[in-house]
Amino acid sequence: MKHIAHRHVFLVASLFLLTNCQGKKNTEEKTAAPEKPTANPGGSNPSSTVPRDTINPSSGVGGSTTHTAASAGGSVSAATSVSNPPAGPSYFVPDADTPSSLFNWVGILGTGQSLSVGAASGATLTTGASYNNLKLFDSSGSYNTQGNTLSVVPLTEPLKPTSNLYVYPTNIGGETFHGMMATTMTGLSRTIANRDLISAHTAAGYSGADMNSIKKGGSLTSYASGIFEANAFAALATAAGKSFGYGGVVLTHGEADWATPGYGATMQQMYIDYNADLKAITGQTKNIPLFISQQHTFPNTASGYYPHIASTQAQWVASMDYADKIILVGPKYQYSYSDSVHLTASGYEDFGKKLGEVYYRVTEKKEAWKPLQPNVAKQVSANIIRVTFDVPVPPLQFNSTMTPPHQSVNAEWANGKGFEVLDYSGNRVTITSVTIVGSSVDIVVVGGASSVRTVQYATTQDRANGYTGGAVDGRFGLLTDSDIMVNQVNFCVAFIKRVERDNSGLTQLSGRATDISWGNGVLWTIGDVWTYPNALDMNMQYRDGTGVLQTLADSAAERVDISKAGYIFASVGTGTVVFRPALGSGNWIFWAQAIPNSEIIYDLSLGGPAHGSESLWVTSTTGAVYFWNGSTWVTITGTTLYELDVDNSGAAWGFDSTGRLKKWNGAGWTDKGVDGVSISIADDGTVYIIGKSDRNIYHLASGGTIWIQDTTGGGFDRVAAGASGVVYMTNGEKVYQK
Repeated sequence: MKHIAHRHVFLVASLFLLTNCQGKKNTEEKTAAPEKPTANPGGSNPSSTVPRDTINPSSGVGGSTTHTAASAGGSVSAATSVSNPPAGPSYFVPDADTPSSLFNWVGILGTGQSLSVGAASGATLTTGASYNNLKLFDSSGSYNTQGNTLSVVPLTEPLKPTSNLYVYPTNIGGETFHGMMATTMTGLSRTIANRDLISAHTAAGYSGADMNSIKKGGSLTSYASGIFEANAFAALATAAGKSFGYGGVVLTHGEADWATPGYGATMQQMYIDYNADLKAITGQTKNIPLFISQQHTFPNTASGYYPHIASTQAQWVASMDYADKIILVGPKYQYSYSDSVHLTASGYEDFGKKLGEVYYRVTEKKEAWKPLQPNVAKQVSANIIRVTFDVPVPPLQFNSTMTPPHQSVNAEWANGKGFEVLDYSGNRVTITSVTIVGSSVDIVVVGGASSVRTVQYATTQDRANGYTGGAVDGRFGLLTDSDIMVNQVNFCVAFIKRVERDNSGLTQLSGRATDISWGNGVLWTIGDVWTYPNALDMNMQYRDGTGVLQTLADSAAERVDISKAGYIFASVGTGTVVFRPALGSGNWIFWAQAIPNSEIIYDLSLGGPAHGSESLWVTSTTGAVYFWNGSTWVTITGTTLYELDVDNSGAAWGFDSTGRLKKWNGAGWTDKGVDGVSISIADDGTVYIIGKSDRNIYHLASGGTIWIQDTTGGGFDRVAAGASGVVYMTNGEKVYQK
């Protein structure tokens, strides 16, 4: 069945000498006179009472498309139809600085990889023009010069003739999300605000391309193609007497970079570049948000060094770190897939509807959009973990038409409806039930909640090998809100979240951290990571004299320690230590030798009575222990160690493979009679550890024999001893001070 988009009287503006107009800009943002609809959306009466926050299923926003869950091995795409909403209040009036108020034509620039260009969509479902919306057309077919062959024409799908050549303008693989996104934006504006919203769309993505290829200055033409169309639209708008500016950039990406460190920072830079370059073309001062969505099909294995999806987590984290700039629309696991990687035409349409809705909420209604996402996961009783959510449109609910995940493989989570629970050893914890309690979900686990380290959602695929988009053994979940604006609820984002305990009495500091170290009066952390040891944006951060969190540029690392002279020593996922002055200018210097046997550094530490007499120790990922004797690495035998710290005498303390604390006595290892997971030794000789069983902080005074418990909440991963009895700790996410 085809969805016939409504045809309307349409302006086609041709440009005869676009070259002469190319340098023109709108030198200031002018308020565009709101255009009334030239035809009623879907034949509805624009003067009738229409809810402000809903759009009627029959009002011409793509209609009501229903997908049902298939049997095992088939699609898990969800039904999106709901009953007509009740009548509501009068029309919503957008502010004067919204895109539809500022610009007659609102630009939407799409980039990314194959899902941004409609790859593998199959037959086009939507025919005809999308209201008065626009796309660029070159009668010569070249799309490579600014000349009199360019014009704006009605937005139809596909945006350009389909091809398998990938490079612009032969980059379109099928029906994209743009047509339905534009139709949704216009339909919402007409229904809610009783005004037209004309958008001009570009699809500049490149199938299979990573971020280094499509970013500004990348190896492919994707970025330049988007800028080419921006210049063309701006000049054509000027020739037609229309104001033009950009409302958003849509990045549909992540598969090619599913395991790429720094992906979140690259997205931030993409926002910065497009925001600057597009504003320079249009002359607008209004910022241009970057709309993103999560990917769920890579990697195509159930295990490996990156067992979880780094880019998917980075997409979520980036939307929180740059909340007013990078907008996470939501996941895409709920849509229908054609080949387990790409969407069907119907899936692209449903994705376009959600993009159009979120775009309208963010830019026209100025809502502080948050997807359905967790904000706290906390142990609330002996066997219950409670996850509290940001819910766009309450109440929460579980989808009842989709087959739940993990029904045979990973069956410990069969009752989780997409939730996954791991203990401190990374083992699966059995879920008994999940229950919605207001804006939270209570997860009942077997064996006690105190052993739970991580709550995950829509993160693990059951199939050992193969792509699983839309399949019952793929990555997905059933938790949704009750959004009916475009007859499509919001599904919960995929996430990995550390479980918190009752840490009352502790001070939470800003930022996140997977490793933490104190030295020379400064607290250092490695932050912005959620899936250690999977590097995402492992930037070193420090708190200056005012306590403000600062980021050290060019400082991606896994472990960090600080010398008495204030030098940073770090490991970066190799066998070589790097160091540099902690503050001020300075380049990273590679240590004279890598550790033996091509080993990878797990932890490192310096210690000694004073600068110039400090000892450097490292452990490897296999538990080997090495000591630098001034000219070469010496292998220290007698035990395996992982976490370690070095005291003021230069002796190493560390935990072996069972968690037992050992101390180097100059000739061998002394068993200290306690189990733990992290250690830090203060300048006064006090030893702080995190206990293995309860994950609380304990300390042993210098020369003492009795361990004193300092915290009761537990759940910590790393500890750092500060000055004057102050101790810092992290649970792998949040940073605390006691």
